[in-house]
Amino acid sequence: MARWATRLGLCVALCGLLAPVSAQTNLPGYAQAEDAFMQMTLDQRVKTQVLLTAAGYWPAVPDADFSTRLFNAILQFEVSNGFVPLGVLNAEQMDRLTKIAAPYLNAWRFALVKHPMTNSQIWVPIGLPLVEASIPSGLSFVNRNLGVALTYDYFPEFNLRGSFDSLHSKLQKDSARIYYWKLYRDEFFVFSFSDGTTDGYVRYHRAGTGGVGFTLYWNHDATEAHIERIATLISGSLVMPVTRTGIESNP
Repeated sequence: MARWATRLGLCVALCGLLAPVSAQTNLPGYAQAEDAFMQMTLDQRVKTQVLLTAAGYWPAVPDADFSTRLFNAILQFEVSNGFVPLGVLNAEQMDRLTKIAAPYLNAWRFALVKHPMTNSQIWVPIGLPLVEASIPSGLSFVNRNLGVALTYDYFPEFNLRGSFDSLHSKLQKDSARIYYWKLYRDEFFVFSFSDGTTDGYVRYHRAGTGGVGFTLYWNHDATEAHIERIATLISGSLVMPVTRTGIESNP
């Protein structure tokens, strides 16, 4: 059968992006699943989560450690695909997961893009396709058919907490539904939201006295494009350093 290959790099940093070690849990099979996951290399753990995200089972940035959320995501994948739900992905299951994720990753065709004013880099889904343009704060990428508008920004003077509070207040004033929000100390913030017409995902990190990050908007009705998965993968790429992780198979 035809050989395909997808290559996707993720920014992986154990301080900042990755969450603390999860608390102990008594869920049946959890300890065995955690042990199997932690025996993987860091690249393998990241790759597994990238595939789960692309396939629609893991709406979170990659984590170096195991968690109840990740355990449940793997169980959901196993149940949905007729496997015994153990929370441990064997070779057959990884092949199946890769086959599900591959069409999306191949279509999105992520490319590593460096911000023109900083050393920061993110992954941009140029396969959507997107029209790139320069803007005062960095770069913009647009697909009008899907309502996609991605801005990759750097602001030399940036009050992260103030920006967080301002955006939070605006979303509440606009009666937007906030799916997820987080302010991690004074290091970064994240928002995922929708006003019913447009969905959005915002992530910004403190960079000295400035701030770097991205804002992504898309049509709420463009459900088949799965832009929310793209947003998660871009979000996971925003922390330095960058490592290139190959995802490859021979179905």
